[in-house]
Amino acid sequence: MARLAADEFVIKWGTETVRLRPTLRAATILCRRHGGDFRAIVAGVLAGNVTIIADVIRTTVTKPTTIPDVCLSLPKRAIELCTAPVLEVVLAMAGIDPAAKDTTPAEKHTKAEAVSYENHFRRLYQIGTGWLGWTPETTWSATPAELEEAFLGKAEMLRAIHGGEDPTAPQPKLTVADKLARFKAGAVREKPARTPTGPAMHRPATV
Repeated sequence: MARLAADEFVIKWGTETVRLRPTLRAATILCRRHGGDFRAIVAGVLAGNVTIIADVIRTTVTKPTTIPDVCLSLPKRAIELCTAPVLEVVLAMAGIDPAAKDTTPAEKHTKAEAVSYENHFRRLYQIGTGWLGWTPETTWSATPAELEEAFLGKAEMLRAIHGGEDPTAPQPKLTVADKLARFKAGAVREKPARTPTGPAMHRPATV
């Protein structure tokens, strides 16, 4: 599970503090620009690819900054200072929290159908504007982790009001190892969930 409070990542640049936020809008844009493969983005960041690093900063930054525009002329040391927060914001959009501890035995790891990141983000948007009743702008500005948790909260509220099956009970919890394995394979996991007020639907995938 991604950390809900860790919704901003910071780059210290001289006297400037640049904040990066892994919003659904940013995740969708980067997914489209890079062929739907977050592994390629991660690999580029780790390799110090200034074009990819600048693209991530430009897409996730919370206020205008000149850093993406000057990345090509920056010394290697300066680029290295950007790598960690940029990598963290990319992993957050992919639903991976490197700091999370996996305490689940290997035999408890789950198997689930794979769904592309593009479809994953599309479903999160549908859940935000449909099930949750958020405005498009609010939905685009939320992080994937916020949307996933809000959906679970909504489903739990409906279950408490109307009764019925716990929408989260049938779902085996994905471990960190599960998420990393699926991420390496280039896909996220899709898990069906039932709600107390209608037929089965797919809850937002967890990477």
